[in-house]
Amino acid sequence: MTPEPTLADLHADAYEQWKQQDAPDFDAVLARLPVAQRDAVILGDFHFQVCRGGFSQWERNQYAVQLPDLVRMVEAMPDSDAVVEVRSILASYQKHVLGQGEEDLMDLTLRYFPVCHAFYADADVWIRELSHE
Repeated sequence: MTPEPTLADLHADAYEQWKQQDAPDFDAVLARLPVAQRDAVILGDFHFQVCRGGFSQWERNQYAVQLPDLVRMVEAMPDSDAVVEVRSILASYQKHVLGQGEEDLMDLTLRYFPVCHAFYADADVWIRELSHE
């Protein structure tokens, strides 16, 4: 019996497929992935970018274009303290983008750090369940 792939496994596999296909556009690769793997990539990219360089890095490296998909996923996840906080952070980010938010990108990053590990664990469980559907 093979172990079920984790969020990290699905994320890494997608990037490996991209390298093997020698495709210039990762969005094209992303569009061809099964839903669970595509979602794993978006969740993983969000987590890794924000943990390593904050919301400013996530935005600067153009991952923020995936915000609608990210919001959809986080809304679909079961409630936990971390998931509820990330929903709130993403809502604040949306306000920031519209020029209506009171928090800047550093504030949002500092809000993510305390919940990042719990959120990633919750996202991993959610992705595993999604991949069984």
